[in-house]
Amino acid sequence: MSQITKAATPQEIAAAEARQVKSAPQEPARQILPEGFEAEKSIDLVVPIEFRGTVYERVNIRRLKGRDFLKLQQMAGNEDMILLAIVTGLPTEVLEELAGDDFVALTEAAQAFLPRRLREAAGTISADGQDSQA
Repeated sequence: MSQITKAATPQEIAAAEARQVKSAPQEPARQILPEGFEAEKSIDLVVPIEFRGTVYERVNIRRLKGRDFLKLQQMAGNEDMILLAIVTGLPTEVLEELAGDDFVALTEAAQAFLPRRLREAAGTISADGQDSQA
């Protein structure tokens, strides 16, 4: 039996290539971190927390990304607590239950991971909440 071969038109070739592109797994964007850049940090808790069957003894903190700011804009509530929940991945219930020393250590570590402009803005507020630049 003879085989019949048909040449594909340019439109058919373009359609087939488009289907291949759509079906190919998409590689997500990723950051290329400079050498020595600290993208994540771990804090050991002095007083571990148990919540919903999970014991939290160590907290990982990561730098914010653009998607985190978008998420922060959509959420309502205490911005500082929401920000901590985003960078740690912890439920707010766990953050609220942290021992004072652990909460302060976590907050200080998280501040070091804020974008430069936010760290600078936070530095312009005095202890009484007044803007120190006049």
